[in-house]
Formats: sequence, C-alpha cells, structure tokens
Amino acid sequence: MAKKIRKGEKVLRFINKAGDKGRRFTDIQRFIMKINRPYSEYDSSTTDRGYYCSALSGTYNQKGLLEQFCIKNDKGRWTCPEVPKGVIYGNRFSARVLK
Repeated sequence: MAKKIRKGEKVLRFINKAGDKGRRFTDIQRFIMKINRPYSEYDSSTTDRGYYCSALSGTYNQKGLLEQFCIKNDKGRWTCPEVPKGVIYGNRFSARVLK
C-alpha cells in the first residue's frame, strides 16, 4: 500500500520543487485550494484571499508551516531547502496523535 502524503508535506514538496526561485504566498494558497476544492477557482479579490493564512503564517501562539520549515528569499518568495522526514506536527495540516 502506498504511503499517504499529508497536506503539509504536499505543500512543502510544492515549495521545494521551485528551488531557489521560491513560491509566492498566493501560489501556495492556490495549491492548497486545489487540494481542498479541486473544482473551484481561486479568486484573490474576494473570500479566498485569506485562505489558510493561519496554517501557513501562524497565529499568536503557534508557528505556521512556512515559519517552521521555510525561508524567504531575497525576492520575498518562500523556499523550502529540505522537506522534513516523517509526520509534520504542530500545525493545522497534520493529524493529532492521541494516546
């Protein structure tokens, strides 16, 4: 059986594929939206503009996916030099482990 790739890992792989060029925040939002709503189009002028911002950028008490695993290049685009191995914990993208 093939390993199920979680959304956080898919996002980091998407960013990593861009290499040093990086990805714009909006491109990352569009990618996530395609995963969640494959038949919808992204509209940056309305409701989709803030799509997944808390999960990507974080909140007052929690780091977001980008802050944890990515860096901004000199053009302001996000790069992910290395996709972490294993489950990504601590953000909205991952499943919680219950004991």
